[in-house]
Amino acid sequence: MKKIFTAFFAAAIAAASFAAELKDTIKLEVAEEITAGSPIVLKLSNIPEGYKFHGYLFHAAHPCVPAGLDKGTEVYIRKHKNPKWILYIFGPTMADRLTYIQAKDMWQKKFELKFKTNNWPVGDYQTGVNLSFLDENRKQIIVKKQLMFSIVDKEEAAK
Repeated sequence: MKKIFTAFFAAAIAAASFAAELKDTIKLEVAEEITAGSPIVLKLSNIPEGYKFHGYLFHAAHPCVPAGLDKGTEVYIRKHKNPKWILYIFGPTMADRLTYIQAKDMWQKKFELKFKTNNWPVGDYQTGVNLSFLDENRKQIIVKKQLMFSIVDKEEAAK
């Protein structure tokens, strides 16, 4: 039994080191200001050789977004009795899971992920993105990134 736990612990450390290596290498960019109603565009690039982009989960915790986000048209809400544990999931699947990349596209080294902001309130957003990659052995590696941006009204964006 001790050998099983040791092997599991060693595998966890190895996975963490691969995730740290990927996190430092890949680039994920978003505009600092996005006009209300315009899509959020996440630009993913610099994926190292031997890794395939597998999927993503774009999310935010309730305290990290302006009030009223629950009225967004493409926002799935994982409800909870305690408001600080409410989680918003952004994207087309409307589910609390990864949105997977089509197999034919996984080999690309640059991606643009777009998310609609219809009915999103103006304000500052602190979000997280969980990016899933597959290595050469098809082992899944999750990289977590934080993004901050603001949704601004059309008049303010025109200035």
